[in-house]
Amino acid sequence: MPYRLNIRYRIFLTYPLLGFLISLLVVLFFVVSFDMLERQFMDNFLLEELDHFIESNRRNPALTQQFAKHWQTYKIDADHPVEFLDFLSAYPPGTYDVVFRGSMHDVGIAEQNGARYYILYNDQALESLEINLIVFLAAGGALIVWAATAYGLWFSKRVLRPVMTLADEVKALDLNNGEAIEVKNYAQDEVGFLASEFDTYVNRIKNLIEREREFTANASHELRTPLTIIKTATESLLLRQDLPEDFETRLRRIERAANEMSERLQVLLILSREPESSARMEEITDLVNVLEQLLDDYESMRPSTVTIYKKITSRPLIRAPRAMVSIVLGNVIKNAFSYTREGGIGFEVTDRMLKIADSGQGIAQKNMEHIFERGYKGRGSDGQGLGLSLVQRICAYYHWRLSIDSVPGQGTTVILIFDNQ
Repeated sequence: MPYRLNIRYRIFLTYPLLGFLISLLVVLFFVVSFDMLERQFMDNFLLEELDHFIESNRRNPALTQQFAKHWQTYKIDADHPVEFLDFLSAYPPGTYDVVFRGSMHDVGIAEQNGARYYILYNDQALESLEINLIVFLAAGGALIVWAATAYGLWFSKRVLRPVMTLADEVKALDLNNGEAIEVKNYAQDEVGFLASEFDTYVNRIKNLIEREREFTANASHELRTPLTIIKTATESLLLRQDLPEDFETRLRRIERAANEMSERLQVLLILSREPESSARMEEITDLVNVLEQLLDDYESMRPSTVTIYKKITSRPLIRAPRAMVSIVLGNVIKNAFSYTREGGIGFEVTDRMLKIADSGQGIAQKNMEHIFERGYKGRGSDGQGLGLSLVQRICAYYHWRLSIDSVPGQGTTVILIFDNQ
């Protein structure tokens, strides 16, 4: 999971980032403060020493230079020139930072009675002290960042432990066995509130599942009775010897449709009850046989101006119940017959592919992204918007690949690739 979506890592990264920002601010504060204090101290020192030198020169005019370990003072006038300090002649009285003899110096300048007085302080020692201070502060900042990182890792794990526990409990729930979330195991905080809401939602789902089971059971019972009557009546009529040939053909079509409806009902009930991870039925179905039977069943829907083209180069055997294959092909063929008024419908079968291409009205581009949505119908559709949704679900169940390409006014092409043979 990307860290930007992971709450734990977002909490965890907050601490080292906060530690880094605090350390940076502390370092900057101390460096700036040290520099300001150094400047203030040095200005006071230079001016005081320079005043002391001027006073000493007034008492002893022969004293024009003084030297210490880190600083030097000079008096410069017409009688006492110092050539290597000529570069300071352009500076007005005050304090400055200058480069003198290859190193940084703090310089104080004063004028009195036509003479200029200089004090030069070599601040190399102060620069070294400042560098050491920065190094120590950086080390302290690194220590703070490390401590913040360790604490953030521990804290994020501890804070999110109830959330992860809740997530694991939700993941392990088996609604078929009536399991529920143990809300009492959570504190009365945000996580406890979330657990309570999850428990409420789980109860709603269980109620919906129970209602669906009742509905499917009732539908199965109620639909089987009329189907049995239709099949029994059809079988009785077929036993008559005086039936006209065209009647017998129609009765056998009715009988076949009733049998298929019974099979489809059973398959749909299994599909609605079993999770997709359950074992799939291993029945083998002849794809071409199902295709030819469906074309015969839907023949009455085909306008006389539409021609059927078939190109069968193989008879693939599909590892799925016949009813499943019939539902998928039946919905696609029915759509092709319903929306093609002239031209032709082509069926091409290879070793693992079925291609159906028609010259019908096609599907508008704005509707293409919604064609698999349950209940969605395009303008001019007289269906319920369930066919392609069911087709897609069965294809996903068996890992078949389904693609639909359509151009308004030119037709639609459906390709089914059966990868689980």
